[in-house]
Amino acid sequence: MWIGPRPVEAQNPEWNLLEEINGVKISIYESDCDRALDVVSDPTVLSDENALAEASKKTILLRFENTNNYQVDISWNNILRSDQNSPDSFLSLNELGTINTECIDSPVIQLTNEPNDGYPVSATEALSFLNITISSN
Repeated sequence: MWIGPRPVEAQNPEWNLLEEINGVKISIYESDCDRALDVVSDPTVLSDENALAEASKKTILLRFENTNNYQVDISWNNILRSDQNSPDSFLSLNELGTINTECIDSPVIQLTNEPNDGYPVSATEALSFLNITISSN
């Protein structure tokens, strides 16, 4: 586990606007969420193929900015697979509020080259699996 201050880019990330749905701006930021640092800090992990694969995954941090004058409910998928049809993450956001997801509650991109395994083959496809919905409360 990383001990010490977070890197500057994690403290002040460059958010990229993904889309706006029903008055809610959705921005994303790609992070390794310290997976690589966890692997480097434990030399015994370097020989573990599964741990190295885990370190290479990217987490998509989400920022939701509600521009409405009313509260909204937001849902999305953290499991980015083609067969994941039901949202597994939910939150309510107050009027004119902004919230960012943390590493623990954000989607993780795991790309694949295997046909028909359900995982995305590109980052663009992975983002399409987010299935973000916004509804008024």
